[in-house]
Amino acid sequence: MNSNFFIKDVEIKNFRGYSNQKFDFFEGRENYRGLILLGGPNGYGKTSLLDAIEWCFTGSVHRLKEDYSTRRDSNNKLLKSLIRNNPSDMEVWVKINVFFNNVQLEIERSFNQTDESKAFDPENSIFKVNGLLIEQNNTIDFIISKSIASDFYERFTCSYEKNITIYEKNRTDIYAMFSSFLGGTKDIQVAIGNLDGGGANEGLISKLENKINSAYKPNYNNLKDAYEKMASNLDTLLKEKETSIDIAELISNYPKDKAFVDEMMPTMSLHEIGNDVDKKLIQFKNQKNKLKKLRFLKGYSTAYNESKKYKEDLEKEKTYTVFSERVYQPYSLKEEDIQSIQGKDLATIKFKKEKLESLKINLMKFQNPTKDSASKLKELCLEVIDGDDAQLAAFVMGISQFVTHDSLSNQLKGFKTPDKALTALRLLIDQAEGFEKHREKEHKACPLCGSEENFPNKELELAKVARDVLGVVDEKRADLQKKFDDCDRELKETYKTFYEYLLGKVENTLLELVQVINNFYNLQSYILACASFSIDINQLNQSLLEAKQEDFKNQLKEESVLVTLETTILEQLVTEQSVLLAITSHDNQRQQVSMQEFKAFNVADKISGLTQFIDYYQDILESTAIETDLNDIKIELLVNKVAALDKFILLVENDKEILNISSEIKEQRGLLEESEKIYTRSKKELDEFKRISRDLKRLRVQWDKDRVDEIKEPLRKIYKRINRHTNIKDINLLIEGRTNKIAGLWANTNEDEEIFATNILSAGQLSVVALAIFISVALGQKESPFKCYFMDDPIQTMDDLNILSFIDLLRAELAPENQSGNQFIDQLFFTTCDEKLERLISHKMKNFGVNFSHVHFTSYGNFEMKA
Repeated sequence: MNSNFFIKDVEIKNFRGYSNQKFDFFEGRENYRGLILLGGPNGYGKTSLLDAIEWCFTGSVHRLKEDYSTRRDSNNKLLKSLIRNNPSDMEVWVKINVFFNNVQLEIERSFNQTDESKAFDPENSIFKVNGLLIEQNNTIDFIISKSIASDFYERFTCSYEKNITIYEKNRTDIYAMFSSFLGGTKDIQVAIGNLDGGGANEGLISKLENKINSAYKPNYNNLKDAYEKMASNLDTLLKEKETSIDIAELISNYPKDKAFVDEMMPTMSLHEIGNDVDKKLIQFKNQKNKLKKLRFLKGYSTAYNESKKYKEDLEKEKTYTVFSERVYQPYSLKEEDIQSIQGKDLATIKFKKEKLESLKINLMKFQNPTKDSASKLKELCLEVIDGDDAQLAAFVMGISQFVTHDSLSNQLKGFKTPDKALTALRLLIDQAEGFEKHREKEHKACPLCGSEENFPNKELELAKVARDVLGVVDEKRADLQKKFDDCDRELKETYKTFYEYLLGKVENTLLELVQVINNFYNLQSYILACASFSIDINQLNQSLLEAKQEDFKNQLKEESVLVTLETTILEQLVTEQSVLLAITSHDNQRQQVSMQEFKAFNVADKISGLTQFIDYYQDILESTAIETDLNDIKIELLVNKVAALDKFILLVENDKEILNISSEIKEQRGLLEESEKIYTRSKKELDEFKRISRDLKRLRVQWDKDRVDEIKEPLRKIYKRINRHTNIKDINLLIEGRTNKIAGLWANTNEDEEIFATNILSAGQLSVVALAIFISVALGQKESPFKCYFMDDPIQTMDDLNILSFIDLLRAELAPENQSGNQFIDQLFFTTCDEKLERLISHKMKNFGVNFSHVHFTSYGNFEMKA
């Protein structure tokens, strides 16, 4: 056995259709090179076995992953059984014993995550070699030290579904198929890919070009624009300095009279620099702000004082209006309700109500007239009625009959008998009077049996008969029963009358209390309104309200006086923008109102507007330390001082700005020069990358031409060996196009005419071409240590003659005489659902001494070894 790679056996648990199964392909043999034939009907697990091998080696199953990606299923139910046989069993694993470099290795891959779609990415499964966990490069690549896992499906798997898409492949795909056979150009292609990019990968040229356009060039232009703007600003400031007033003259003309004790006189020299300049600028800005505040306070002091007076007058008018609307006018409508609560306490009323409700609940327990109920009722009633109440007296007298009632009841117990006939006769006697009353009410049916026959006369006759039968002895019992019934009826009537009287008393009292409570709640806002005017609701009456109304009215000023005062104030508050200072709209606090808008306000909004100005003035007043009386300060002095300080501060700030910009320009020039170097160097690098890319593409074009000549010969030979009869003589791989060289498959007909293969080949012929390509790719990998190939029912559309040719080609490759170590296949897994083909392959391999293992599936996952 040589150092190549061989699969010995495969064990599967919970993968696809397999719950638990093991396949030992060459059991008892030392030679593992040869054919593994998997035969049996469709759906018995042949393809799933190949999927298990692919998943163990690569961490994915290409056909399943591609199908899942196409469907884009996200429903949890649709994600089940993508890879598991039993969705409730989390563990999935495949173990494969292999020989590599004459050493046996156990390869295992397992998966236990909930989302089965993650099983198609190797990083989501666990890969072990001889029990050792492999975390990096966790595929077969780790074992053979060669990258084949990513191309496993393309290079080592052949199936009908894969074959019929061969005509869709473009030049890049065909190049990829033959790259392992050709060798030597991967570095060129990688270099071109690194420079130009491709697919999702961005090349160096694009990256650098994007970097230049998105960073280097914009940064250079921005720095250049900033530098030019600074230079322009400096030039403007220097010109303004030449034309501005002399600072010494400005200082000499500053008013000498101080507006406040700590006021500083401007004494700054333009030659002062640094922190001294900044410190003095801050001092003079603060001084200017204080002078502006003093100017404001002086200018609006009259308006402030008049606004406070006017606000007081408006508040009196508002008080009068509010009192009339909320207290005086509603009184007549609420007078009766008000009187109902005067002198009463809401908490006390609520307590009484709760107590009566509890009493009512207790009364409900004693509706039935018993001696105990009567005693309890007598006790409870004293919470509602007086002890000398006439109804109570009648009740007490009536329930005294309970003694007689109990005595009669005890006497009747002595006449009880178990004889039903005797009991029935006694009932007829006792109820004779009841039957008579029942008849008088024109009831036609008997109240005992419900019969209408002879009812009008028969009951009285039956009663007479009953008396005759029972005799004189029963007359005493009948007399006792009548007395008992009369006593019982009187007791019940007396009890019911008093109970209903008492319950009515409770309910009426509750209604009265509820009404008072409701009045308290309904008058809550009115009570609060009265309290706001210091009026006690318990003392409220019409006379008191009229006196209050008259008092508020006498405090009001005439309308004409108020209008004049309002106009005087507003004229003082109008700004240059024709709006009132500090007074905003009640709908929009950012919008100042005009004089006309203010005049249209109601009283409440006018008070609110005046309050805004008064608060604004007071805030400034409180934030300004004033050592002298505002009346002693002239407004003109403050105006002149603020104007002089504005010019003084502007001159100093301009001079300071000149120094700052001069410093910034120097720094900006350095940044601009550095950015220009980077920008220029990057453009040169981009040009060089583009030149290298062009040279590499020219080199690859020539290589393509040379390699295609090298590929097409083995491809044509293999095609001819399989394709025994057709109008197609052979298949060529040719390069077409002058600018973009494109490799394509061309068919050469018997008429020596070359036609693009996909335009002329049938499905069966395409299968022949696909097999020829697959074997050609295998030839290109004959130096690889991994030469295990998997053909999954690849010849469905081929005719018998081509199938025979293909089997002979495989037989010749696997024959013992060709086992020199230079063959391109070590192991071939071949599946078929065609029973005749299965027997044919088995016959061919046996007769020519080919080492092969024949696994025949009898049902899903079950099989028998035939060779």
